[in-house]
Amino acid sequence: MVESAETILFYKFPQFSTKELERMFNLVDFKDTAVYREAFSEGEAEGEKRGEKKGSLNAVPLLLEGGFSVERIAETLNLDVDDVRQVAALAPSAKGARSG
Repeated sequence: MVESAETILFYKFPQFSTKELERMFNLVDFKDTAVYREAFSEGEAEGEKRGEKKGSLNAVPLLLEGGFSVERIAETLNLDVDDVRQVAALAPSAKGARSG
């Protein structure tokens, strides 16, 4: 119940920083709330997902040079074909990129 009230305060007074609200309403450290922990976990998971995708996209030029098709690369790396095509278009050896 207390965490719900704190969450409402954070949304009701967006002009104040977390520290100001904690001081004004004598709240516990925001990092100790379920709202913070949940938001942090979601942000961390999203960051990991983006990092994995970026790493996979970085491998695309090498795989193209190795003779793999755009479709095969997308399938193997679990990427969207359009994303692989965009990287292929920017790759130095994009002229050699094959489809199919």
